[in-house]
Amino acid sequence: MIAPANVVFLSLLALPGRAQEPVQPAPAAQVPAQAQAPADLPSYARAGSRGARLRSLADEKGHLLCDVPAGTVLKLRGERAGWVQAEIPGGFATWVSGQYLRETEVPGTLELNGDRVNMRPLPQADNVNNFPVGVLQRGTRVQLIERARPDLALQSDWVRIWTPEGNAGWLRKAEVEALEAGADGAQVWAAALAKGTHLPAPIFARPAQPGAAPAAVVSGTSTPAPAVAAPAVAAGAAPAPVAPSEAEIELANARTLLEAARHAEQPDLALVRAAYERVIALDTRAGELGSHALAARVELENVRMLDSVAAMRAEMEASKVRVAQELAVKQQQVLRDAAARDPLALAYSAHGTLARRTDAAGNVQYWLVQGSRDVCQLICTTGRYSLELYSGRYLGVHAQSGDKAAAAGQTGAAAVQVVDAMRIEVLRP
Repeated sequence: MIAPANVVFLSLLALPGRAQEPVQPAPAAQVPAQAQAPADLPSYARAGSRGARLRSLADEKGHLLCDVPAGTVLKLRGERAGWVQAEIPGGFATWVSGQYLRETEVPGTLELNGDRVNMRPLPQADNVNNFPVGVLQRGTRVQLIERARPDLALQSDWVRIWTPEGNAGWLRKAEVEALEAGADGAQVWAAALAKGTHLPAPIFARPAQPGAAPAAVVSGTSTPAPAVAAPAVAAGAAPAPVAPSEAEIELANARTLLEAARHAEQPDLALVRAAYERVIALDTRAGELGSHALAARVELENVRMLDSVAAMRAEMEASKVRVAQELAVKQQQVLRDAAARDPLALAYSAHGTLARRTDAAGNVQYWLVQGSRDVCQLICTTGRYSLELYSGRYLGVHAQSGDKAAAAGQTGAAAVQVVDAMRIEVLRP
């Protein structure tokens, strides 16, 4: 005789669904067709002999939340088109924005400081194939698994946590089996919670700890089933520390390379991209991306953005070089044109006949003139030359560094400036 706690679930299995693997039906004598469980009584089951895959949606396109080991007791919540919604002991790994979390006095334990905070499969806020898998209330305490960007402040980061009791994902009906005949589902569930022996492993596989039980082998294959994530712990306690997986180490390395690339003048983004692609390769099983692979895929967008920025910078630098080259060509042409009009312009800072003038205040000034045009006012701050001696002569003047007579082609007031003579040559007496 099967305990009433199992009757609802067995009736669910009898309904048609999209399951790909057959489920062995229970003998008809054990489940009378007319049997009904009380509406408020939860039902319980186990993950099938091949294990199960917990997803964020009742669809194969839903994100893989974790692999559920064979035999894990499940607390069923409902059914939809060949899928069952179920809780698993110890919860599953999911992401929460750090802006809604605060640290507590207990290491590895965080507390919600926001209302109705979403838990998501990926460490990002958009709803594009990243719909929330549950909601957390203010004051709820959760166990930390890891942070997406430990180099950031908690409020700016995404944090991976174990979901508290009461949160569920979706399993294919074909992956689920009934409890043993006569088993009390509520007691089996309570025992699993107390022992903590069915904490699901995160999607990324971590190496087994010394002394841990070997992974079970899926019947008919040589593929190991997912191992239990941690040794037995008290209900609600954080999983025991485990060594990082190769994918996790590679992800940390990729993030280090990415951070260095952000500040480099000429970043080697091909190296960063290759590091993230290694993470994806290491953390992909049977076409399913693990959490580190998913994080790597998201962060590859940052690499692509940096690549675009680097390309824009390179184009800007190339444009500057082109502009400088074009300007140099134009300057050379200006000099050639000036030389064609005035061959002496290339040899001297200024040239012309030195004229002596007296301003309104009675001060004597000396000007180089060409015909009716004033070229520049001439001075000699070193005292090397007495300009009075050169009055009326046609001079070629080498100016102090930086001084230059009017630019070629300029005339009138705009062309007049002061030139400090360093060397004077008499071109015509």
